[in-house]
Amino acid sequence: MGRLTIETLEQIKEAIKDEINLLFNEEFDLYEDTVIRYKDKNILLFIDNLETLLRDSEQIFSEFNNNLPLNWKVLVTSRVSITNSYLIPLKTLKKPSAIHLARSYINRTIGNDIDECVIENVVKQAHYNPLAIRLTIDLYNAGKEIPESIHIANKEIADFSYNNLIETISNNGVLVLETLFIQDGLTRHGLCEFLQKDLDDITEAINELNRTSLVIRVQNNEDSEEYKLNSSVKDLLLKSPRNIKCRKAVQEKIAKQKTLANQVEKTQLTQGIDEYHRYYIPSLSNPSLTVLIGELYKVLQQKNYNNSKIVEQYNKFDDSKHLYNKEAIFHRGMAFIYREMNDISNAVQSFKKSINLNKADSSTKLMLAILFRKNNDFKNAKDILNELIHEKKWEENYNFGQIVFSEYFRTLLYNHDYEKVLKHTENWETAKLYTKVLGCYRASAWKRKVELTIDTDHDTTVEAMSMAVKTMNLVIENHGYFESACAETSKIFDQIEICLLKPEYREYSPDIYEWLTFIETHILNIVNSRYKYYKEDAEHTIHLLRKKDISNNIFNSKRWNEYLKLTFEFSIDIHEAEKYHYVICTIYNIPVYTGGGYSRNLFAKDIDLNQYYINEDKFKGSIDEWKRLKIDMRLAIKPEVDSSGKIGKTPPVIEALVIDE
Repeated sequence: MGRLTIETLEQIKEAIKDEINLLFNEEFDLYEDTVIRYKDKNILLFIDNLETLLRDSEQIFSEFNNNLPLNWKVLVTSRVSITNSYLIPLKTLKKPSAIHLARSYINRTIGNDIDECVIENVVKQAHYNPLAIRLTIDLYNAGKEIPESIHIANKEIADFSYNNLIETISNNGVLVLETLFIQDGLTRHGLCEFLQKDLDDITEAINELNRTSLVIRVQNNEDSEEYKLNSSVKDLLLKSPRNIKCRKAVQEKIAKQKTLANQVEKTQLTQGIDEYHRYYIPSLSNPSLTVLIGELYKVLQQKNYNNSKIVEQYNKFDDSKHLYNKEAIFHRGMAFIYREMNDISNAVQSFKKSINLNKADSSTKLMLAILFRKNNDFKNAKDILNELIHEKKWEENYNFGQIVFSEYFRTLLYNHDYEKVLKHTENWETAKLYTKVLGCYRASAWKRKVELTIDTDHDTTVEAMSMAVKTMNLVIENHGYFESACAETSKIFDQIEICLLKPEYREYSPDIYEWLTFIETHILNIVNSRYKYYKEDAEHTIHLLRKKDISNNIFNSKRWNEYLKLTFEFSIDIHEAEKYHYVICTIYNIPVYTGGGYSRNLFAKDIDLNQYYINEDKFKGSIDEWKRLKIDMRLAIKPEVDSSGKIGKTPPVIEALVIDE
């Protein structure tokens, strides 16, 4: 078959038809007729430089090849290999053949002899490449010296071969080349991460490049394939216009990822987030994973985030799981997502995968224990927490240890193992670390024993209640009103109230006095501690205790009378009210709204039973003071009068003040 420039499949078919017409003296007009007529002949088709066709579509050529008669064979030359083909590497010319080629070409083009030593040097420096030999001789014939001619020839051949080859490579293939140019020695998953492409795209690009000499495969220490650039093409990559454009996109992507990763690390440093923090991200070799985890943690730290955000995070992680399947921090993040989606089973499995990949990660173990505890799996929670306590990392980091011990005792309490808590906290006052934590949970265990025995064993209940009070007194005395102490103390208040609701406990006078003294000592300090125990809560507790038939009830003292007395900024003395002709009346009705909120009007009546309608905007005082108005409280009012100076039936009020009692 003659040598033609092949650019399309139709040109190949046309050339086959013409060559067969010539060889066999035929006059076929159609390629199809040619194939039918000579399908049983043993025909060898030789096609040179097939990459010009493969550049457009390898699939087209594959279909053409598959449809050829069985007796026809195809031999092609191409810089790009063909799928499912048998490769025959072309060996370089032997030295004698190369010298013969050079001498023949010189005789045909120059006409004069060249020294044999020079010819041998030319073919050797041209690496016995026929094209390089011929190009060197052409340059010499054009007036250049032999050494310069050899150098230029080799360079031009390399440039020509590369430029022709790079035009056949897909965009993804070029992106892979550029990524390897910047970060050599990457696996397929590593390329996916850098380029944010899925594995199918990268695999296709790698398969394409494997059919060239542009990349080489090596086995890394983890028995995975890594890809590197062939060292001979780096200079060619550097100056290719097509590569320069792709290189810029890759570098911008990598630079952006590194910038975001640095921001995450800086934020951790600024906020004091260490390896024991639940939102800690270790220093990772790949910035993309740092960014992925950082974005998730940013969502989790938002208050009342939209559920769609966690679904968005799930999709991102799901798309990336083939990249980071061996990264512990990835599975930890996945566990967070499953937990937020209430998929507890998968959350547990993801936490376990993370721990298996990094068995030294105590923080993830703690988070798995908390997940077990919150889902009432106390046995598994306790097993992990026991392991963490024995690891003794709580000696290195106080905040971490505080959570570990709190979770351990909380797990025991929720599982009703009160005696075990009391046993483990027996020497809490002499503990070197976490004294206040142990003290709080000891007090809590005593209080919870009260809940168990309050209806069945009065003596045991009183003893347990008194021990809770004594323990909490010591905790506050030594460590102040920290949040956990305030929370536990307020719960002890509530339990004392419940005990005092039962008449059978009122005979324990010395103990009751100790309990009430405990409340009196701490209740206002807890209100002032900024814990979520407010003045209204304290007033409610004191009012309830004042109503109890208890001898020497300290809450009926003058101190607490004054404390409970309502004060209003614009209250008025009754004598002054009468002097300025205010009507003195008493509140008898405050409408109640079942849908929540507060009433913005109320009704009062004077000594003659005349009724008055009072709106909030006519009350002289704040909204909070208006809300504190109660039935039977006295007001000084000025009712509205009509043009004749008369007061109507249930007239509105134009001004209202509280009487200072």
